[in-house]
Amino acid sequence: MRTYYPKYIEKEVYNRTLSVARSYFDDLKKIKILKNENKSIEFKRQIELLEYRTQAVEKTLSEFNEEERKAINQNIIKGIPIINCNVNLSERSIITLRKEFIKNLAINLGELI
Repeated sequence: MRTYYPKYIEKEVYNRTLSVARSYFDDLKKIKILKNENKSIEFKRQIELLEYRTQAVEKTLSEFNEEERKAINQNIIKGIPIINCNVNLSERSIITLRKEFIKNLAINLGELI
């Protein structure tokens, strides 16, 4: 399946932003594991980076209403195809939400100005 890149975001930025969103739940698990493990400086830096990424995703999700968050969670974060998302939104609406979420997340991560 072809990936459609938005015109206003470079391919590399789009891929990095999408990667951060898709790794959200894995990042939360890693934070818990690392906090229980060692307290060395390298672990603290890694925890700070993971927390920065998860906070950016949470901040971006908070900008949308409950139904939109559910669609974003299913489609982008969990990777469920738009057709199979269990929400009361049209495919076109989900595509628009997806674009807005990725753009806002890139801004929150400092990838876009």
